[in-house]
Amino acid sequence: MPPFVSVGMPIFNGARYAPAAIDSVLAQTFGDWELVICDNASTDDTESLCRSYAQRDPRIKYFRNPENLGAHPNYGLAFARSQGRYFKWAAHDDYLDPNALARCVAVLDAHDDVVVAYPRVVDVAPEGDVLTTYDGGAGGRAPRPSPHVRGPLDARGQGHAKSATWGGRASKSIIA
Repeated sequence: MPPFVSVGMPIFNGARYAPAAIDSVLAQTFGDWELVICDNASTDDTESLCRSYAQRDPRIKYFRNPENLGAHPNYGLAFARSQGRYFKWAAHDDYLDPNALARCVAVLDAHDDVVVAYPRVVDVAPEGDVLTTYDGGAGGRAPRPSPHVRGPLDARGQGHAKSATWGGRASKSIIA
């Protein structure tokens, strides 16, 4: 049976921050997920690190490209290899609150008119200083997503579409 949520993590030379990002997915209170890691031919310790995580938890799927394909194709592979009803992008330096997936799934399942669910986002410098906070406005329910989420959606022509599109293929609803 496919997982309910797929988390796509395209990565290139992300060994420095990836452990905390992967650990934050493992710590989710919502457990019906898969983490699809697409390594874009990293030259640091990313491969051994990600393989180690994949060996310890069957929900983690690791794929390595034989050569660097560029960012866009690698993102596309992460999406194409996902199987969940919902999809979320996670960069190798993204750290999720333990309730992030549970809260987003609850909103998407409860409201047919909601097409994108995203938690509050806090940009943090490598030293730990908070740079910016995006809270979505309107108590988390806004007619349009914050600029942090709206930019990538509008760039792909999604706006208020019910499904995500990547490489011309329509599929799952998004958890941004």
